Amino acid sequence: MQGYYKDEAATAEVIRNGWLHTGDLAYMDEEGYVFLVGLKKRMIITSGFNVYPKEVELILAMHPAVVASKVVGEKDLMRGEIVKALIVKKPGDETDEKEIMQHCRDYLSAYKVPRGVSFVANIDSQAI
Repeated sequence: MQGYYKDEAATAEVIRNGWLHTGDLAYMDEEGYVFLVGLKKRMIITSGFNVYPKEVELILAMHPAVVASKVVGEKDLMRGEIVKALIVKKPGDETDEKEIMQHCRDYLSAYKVPRGVSFVANIDSQAI
C-alpha cells in the first residue's frame, strides 16, 4: 500500500518507517502459526481501562438466549466511553437486561461489563 488517496494524515497514521500498521491483533503459537484475534482500533476506553469488544462478545455468546451480539463504545461524560451491548435474542426468550449483565459479571472484570444492553432484531441493520 502506498497510502490513502488524498489523505496524507491517515497515511502517516498507518505507514510508519515503511511498515503498514494494520491495527490487527494477533498471536503466534509455538509452531509459528499466526492467529488474528481482533482489531486494535476496535477498543473501548472506559474510565482509563481498555476493553476489547471481542472479549465481551465471546462471553455474551455463551449465554443460551443470545443468538448474536455486538459490543460498542458509547460516549459518556464521566467515563469517556461506556460498554454497550446490542443483542439478538432467541425468538420468544424472556431474558432481560439484568440477566445479561449478571452473566457478564460472572465472567468479566467489572469495568468490562456492559452498562447498557439493547435487544435488537438484527445486528447488521444497526447504525453504530
